[in-house]
Amino acid sequence: MVKPDMNPSSPPPVKDRPKSSVLRRGSHSKMALKEKIVQIYEAFFRVNVSFIENEFEKLNGEQLAALKETINFLFYKCVETMKEDHHIRTLCALIRGVFKKSIGEYGFDVINMLVGFDGADSQMQVFVEQLNRFLTGDFPAPLKDLALRVILVLVTATDNVSQNTVLEYLMLNSVFESIIQY
Repeated sequence: MVKPDMNPSSPPPVKDRPKSSVLRRGSHSKMALKEKIVQIYEAFFRVNVSFIENEFEKLNGEQLAALKETINFLFYKCVETMKEDHHIRTLCALIRGVFKKSIGEYGFDVINMLVGFDGADSQMQVFVEQLNRFLTGDFPAPLKDLALRVILVLVTATDNVSQNTVLEYLMLNSVFESIIQY
C-alpha cells in the first residue's frame, strides 16, 4: 500500500530502510561474498566422473569412434592445462571410459582413441612428465594422490599387461623413481 504523499518510484525514507543497506559493509561480508563466488565457481567446474564414465558406457563402437576427435581434443586440453585436480579427474574418467570400451567387443586402440597416433609420443611424454612433476614437486598431497591415481588407472586398465599399450609410455618416461619418492 502506497502512502498518498509518497511517489511509488522513489526510495523509502531512511527511517523505513533496513539498517543493513545503510551500513557500510565490512571486509567480513566481502570475504563471505568472495567465498560464495569461489564455491559457485568450483561447483560449476566440478568434474562429475561417474557421469562421464556412464556416458561412455552408453556409447556403442560407432558412436565412440565418431567422438574420437573430441576425445583427443579434450585429452590434449586437459594435459596442456593440467594444473588443478579437475583436469586430472577428467583424464581419469576419459582413460577409464576408453579402456572399458576397448576391452569389450570394439577392440580399437586406446592410444588412437585418447590421443591420436599423430601426436601420441609427444603428448604422452608431456602427460607423464607432468605426472612426474606432481609426484616429485612441491604440490599439495591431494594433487599428488590424484597423479598417483591416474598412474594406477593406466597400469591396471587391463588384466593382461601385454595388451596395455599405454604402459609403454610410462616405461619410456620412468615414473618408478617418482612413485618411490612420493
